[in-house]
Amino acid sequence: MTTDYAGRGALFCSLADPRSWTDPITNISSVFGMSVAPVVRDLLDGELPLPSSIFPMLVHEATHHSFFTTRVFSALATLRLRASFGLVAEGAQGRGVRDMAVYERALAILRPLAEGAAMFAECDAKTGFTSDIISLALGTVADLFVDRDRSRGLDEELVRLLATVRISRSMLDRKVGLLGTPVHSAGGGYSLGYLALKTLWLHGTGTTESDLTWDESDRWLRYVRKFFLEDPGLLIAILDPAGGVDEATTRIASALRSRLLAFFVHFEPERDLEIFEAHAFDDDLLSEDGHASFSHSEELCGALHVAVADERRAQDLFRSNQSRLFGTTGDESAMAEHVGQTLDDAGVHDEYVRNVLGNVLLFNSFVGRSRRDLHIASVPVGVAIGRDLTTSISVGADEVFSFPFRGFGLNLLWDMPKEWERGKRLDGRVDVFVPMNEVLAVADLGLPLPRLVLISVGDEPVALQGYGYRDDDERDADLDEQGARLRFLLDSRRAFALMDRVAERVYKGAAGSLGTDSDELLALVDGVYFDWVATGLGAPYTIGSGQSAEVLQRIEDENVADLRRSGVLEVFGLDRKLIEGLALLGLCNSIDPSAEFIAGAFSSLGLSVEEFVADLDRLRAARGVPMLLTYGSLAMTIV
Repeated sequence: MTTDYAGRGALFCSLADPRSWTDPITNISSVFGMSVAPVVRDLLDGELPLPSSIFPMLVHEATHHSFFTTRVFSALATLRLRASFGLVAEGAQGRGVRDMAVYERALAILRPLAEGAAMFAECDAKTGFTSDIISLALGTVADLFVDRDRSRGLDEELVRLLATVRISRSMLDRKVGLLGTPVHSAGGGYSLGYLALKTLWLHGTGTTESDLTWDESDRWLRYVRKFFLEDPGLLIAILDPAGGVDEATTRIASALRSRLLAFFVHFEPERDLEIFEAHAFDDDLLSEDGHASFSHSEELCGALHVAVADERRAQDLFRSNQSRLFGTTGDESAMAEHVGQTLDDAGVHDEYVRNVLGNVLLFNSFVGRSRRDLHIASVPVGVAIGRDLTTSISVGADEVFSFPFRGFGLNLLWDMPKEWERGKRLDGRVDVFVPMNEVLAVADLGLPLPRLVLISVGDEPVALQGYGYRDDDERDADLDEQGARLRFLLDSRRAFALMDRVAERVYKGAAGSLGTDSDELLALVDGVYFDWVATGLGAPYTIGSGQSAEVLQRIEDENVADLRRSGVLEVFGLDRKLIEGLALLGLCNSIDPSAEFIAGAFSSLGLSVEEFVADLDRLRAARGVPMLLTYGSLAMTIV
């Protein structure tokens, strides 16, 4: 399942461990810590909670997953797959080369936003349970890590989990690593996107302790997801077929830049978040048949600050682009014949794969429900069947689970593989999915969390196991429905990967003469985000007013240059202790920004609040950057 369908460079990886990633096209994830034997055992036998050390990486990838189900990323998936089909069917002279280049550049422009949001989910997102809704990351994912036999209430349990994970040496090191990365788009743009979002977040929180976003940064992040990635202007910029690669790239960057400005200027926290929350369950990305079903009400359009007419145009454009991968590029029967010949030449003879490629000319099934389920683990395992038909699953030398081949909640996808001799261990895989929507009602938290465990031998799915259902009838009904769908999903991904091998050869031969080169593209992306980072960190706000304009400008230029070169760490004069204090204060803000909690957190990790504040005052005097903000009794950091 860990196919490099879109190429490793296109994956969205965890900053702390690039072995954890999410593919924006297929929306599959791989979380490295899920592959160890004890975790696989817990996943297979339904035991919870999982180790809290995995939580940050899973939250990071779950946030990517949530963002990739939006209209904007679904449109990119459509564009990407249509480009591959076009490259295979029409060669370098067709529309596929242009579509692939636009996809790559759009992904580069959106990457800092997606990576910044995932880091915000890791380090900052929280709920004070004043909201009736909770996100995928804090709701569904957290449910895998809380104690099922808890005596505490769910709100206390979630706060305890966040405190355990975030007030720790490992999480502190993760955030110090984030703040120490250069603030530009090269290398993923993690700190560029994160610091830009933090500026927008602090701008929108207001100036009192009672403002909505202080305790509900999870709700704010859900609003950000919809504000930017359901935006009709950005969607139109991506799907508009007009112009070449350069024109489309500029159009997409301008649309996102305009959207960032609109957020800064127009966002009204109390009004917008209240309306947004009231419409949280109004629409879903796609209906069950895969057709676009966006229908933002006029009131919700107002809260998102978009024109109703643009919303309707975007909805029509999305639906028309989604309807067929080939769009109107030519006669489909002739193109299908050409695809078949090309696959023959590439040595792709598997009839099932070829049939799947034909079926996904209608893209609805794949971009619809198939990309919605959260894929939380894909683990290579050994699979063996004993003489009593008991099947055992092992990771390395450790047997982690065994089950009767028939019965006990297993839905057999087909008969036992012919090569599966009793007692012989075969190479297999365990994939774990969580069927889900993008938001969850707080009232539903604590209910059983359904999970689907797919067991494969080689590339062939063999059995599907379900956990977390209310009763056997609900489980059996869901397994019957999900088995065929997951089979199609896996085979589609396999077919797309084979097709891409052909498409990549065509594209590489033609892409060198296209559009914006790498340095120009990075500069363009930096220009979209960096002004928002400089707004928070570059200007010397606290230098005395007696300084000349020339001195103030020189200090600001130095701050900006240092941020670009080595991140916040350079602004701090490479003082590791000071940046640790700032990172820890930010993590405390995500749990409890009171002075008592902050003092306890600093002490638990061997840091001194008093020394940190004194060092921060010296930095403020020298560089003029107000890293510490106070709102009543709250102490907040801008990073």
